[in-house]
Amino acid sequence: MNKLVEEKGESKKDVIFDLDNTNVADFSDFTDSFFPNEEELQPVGEKFIVFFLNDTQYAVSSSSVSEVVRQLSLTTLPNIPSWVLGIANLRGDIVTVVDLQKLWKKESNDYNSKTKLIVLRHEDSDSLIAFKVDRLREIITLSSEAIEPVKKDDSDFLLGQTKYKSSLINLLDTEKLINSLNIN
Repeated sequence: MNKLVEEKGESKKDVIFDLDNTNVADFSDFTDSFFPNEEELQPVGEKFIVFFLNDTQYAVSSSSVSEVVRQLSLTTLPNIPSWVLGIANLRGDIVTVVDLQKLWKKESNDYNSKTKLIVLRHEDSDSLIAFKVDRLREIITLSSEAIEPVKKDDSDFLLGQTKYKSSLINLLDTEKLINSLNIN
């Protein structure tokens, strides 16, 4: 490289890199800025599954979710509250399906192609409870600092609220909600 530079009449100080005399280890700091390790790429916090009930966004902690499924074939039961849509068989497990909108005495939408069931496993038992949601939005990661407390008057079932992509999301406290249902 040096001979080529001298033959063209350029001085050594005009050379940016002399690759012939450079050790690969000299580039470690340079490549680290382009290829961060995986730990730096992972957002810190808890994952939440965001969904819609009518036009309001809610989220539940992914740690309380067993799975998300499409509409199941429901068996209605006599003498149950209107917010219990029925029970369903999910691969041999009995799932109680609940309509949160009816529970909260709000207008509930009919099933459509975007309707999903978020299946929760109750911490204290093996019973499965599924909530009907109008549509899923996404999975987000929230730090504890991003979660704002709510007023007691707002809801007994809210863990908090957060702003995400300029939208207000209500975070459900699934344990309080499930315990209030008294479904066994």
